[in-house]
Amino acid sequence: MTSALESASLEASRMPPGGLMVEQVPLFVSIGFDDNQSGVETTLKIFDKYKNPTRSPSSSATYDGTATRVTYFHTTNYNNFGVLTAVWEEAASKGHETGNHTKKHINGMYFSLQQWHEEVGDANTHLLSLNGIDNIYGFRTPFLAYNSNLFKVLKDSRYRFEYDCSIGEGEKASGNGMNFHWPYTLDWGSHADPAIGAHPGLWELPVYALMVIPDAALENYGLSASNSLIQKLGATKITGFDYNLIQKGVSGPEFAALLKYNLDLRLAGNRAPLLFGAHAANYPNEGHEYSVALSDFLAYATSKSAVRVVPFIEIVRWMENPQAFATNSKSAHRVEVSVVPEEVVSGNPCEVEIWSTSKTYNADNEVKYNGKLWRAKWWTQGNEPGNSQHWEDIGECETITLLYHGTTNPTGSLEILEGEDFTLTILPDEGYAVDRIVVNGENFSGTTPLKLSSLLESKKIEVHFKMDSSWRSHTADNAISFDVWAQDQGLSGD
Repeated sequence: MTSALESASLEASRMPPGGLMVEQVPLFVSIGFDDNQSGVETTLKIFDKYKNPTRSPSSSATYDGTATRVTYFHTTNYNNFGVLTAVWEEAASKGHETGNHTKKHINGMYFSLQQWHEEVGDANTHLLSLNGIDNIYGFRTPFLAYNSNLFKVLKDSRYRFEYDCSIGEGEKASGNGMNFHWPYTLDWGSHADPAIGAHPGLWELPVYALMVIPDAALENYGLSASNSLIQKLGATKITGFDYNLIQKGVSGPEFAALLKYNLDLRLAGNRAPLLFGAHAANYPNEGHEYSVALSDFLAYATSKSAVRVVPFIEIVRWMENPQAFATNSKSAHRVEVSVVPEEVVSGNPCEVEIWSTSKTYNADNEVKYNGKLWRAKWWTQGNEPGNSQHWEDIGECETITLLYHGTTNPTGSLEILEGEDFTLTILPDEGYAVDRIVVNGENFSGTTPLKLSSLLESKKIEVHFKMDSSWRSHTADNAISFDVWAQDQGLSGD
């Protein structure tokens, strides 16, 4: 078994390693699937569909063009009769990493050294007996329950794990999804949990908190502004595991939106990896809502030129020898494409904060909750408006409905190199037509196709729609396409 590099030593930092600038480094995304008693087949099919982006020039040091691969942390007791052997071996043969998730999946918060040795060691023996699995580099503890004894065992010469991924990150109020700590070694212990002590050379790939989409940003991710995820989850951030979302009743589209939102925060911030914990059993078939959501997120992630979906161990490898993206004499600029919606306002304004279960309220304090305005009758805390006598119903709140009247493909934030090209397709809804196109705040008056060329600066394209009195059915044949590429000087229409 390959041992941890004793020379590895990196303090927790909010900035990329090696003195690299944020724009020079990949945004690593990895999903760690725990348990894996079912559903592995489905997830393998999903990841086979996607490849990481390729930059120009490409580089293997930044995983350009590689297949999207992740890590499966197996609990070996689930394979007592060998029924899972074939699919676990298939995952390894495809390039997915195999990790240790103990033998019996017991809460080990109060385990002795011997108990950890039994749980970790027996699982390792089982996994290393499978075909194609020659190394076990990483470990995650069940229930994220651990103590200092665990880390002593992980560093034991019988196992010599290279990393753990059990300690939380970003849960403090200062964490905002754009400034989380990058992975670090435990030479000086963990800044998030000093009680575990120092374990030199062992990497910590944290369990990052997920930021919950603010109400004002829900529609940017295809969700209704009136269906608050903050209210549904009861928090503005949540531990980054699918279990925590699913048990709160998050739908498939909401699931995908949460992952997309956190990806976008990373891209706008310091590019600390987006590591997400999952359970293969939650993806029983490709048509299941969470399988569809996972596939939707992967399509979104791999459309971003800086994103690389890799196993946990590959993040460690890159951290040990950080490599910048290959340089290109051609500049990269961002193109923002969006549809400007029509706002339809109804009801009365409720310009007050959303009710919080943890906050205290005094008489006459007003809050917004479930689309209504409520006034406290007296001091109250934790009493839900509408389900107690503590609140007076003042009436319905103002609702703002955004109507887009059409779509563009692609949409959102795009990174374009000089010399690259893409087609921007604009398809109005039935009964609507393109009103105007605004580029960097100025109306574009040229004819189609639109040439956005040389890209000497970033561009912002906004598409406005209007009612079409001479409407006829819009089909693929009469969709409006703009060819956008980087060749000639300036901005013009042909």
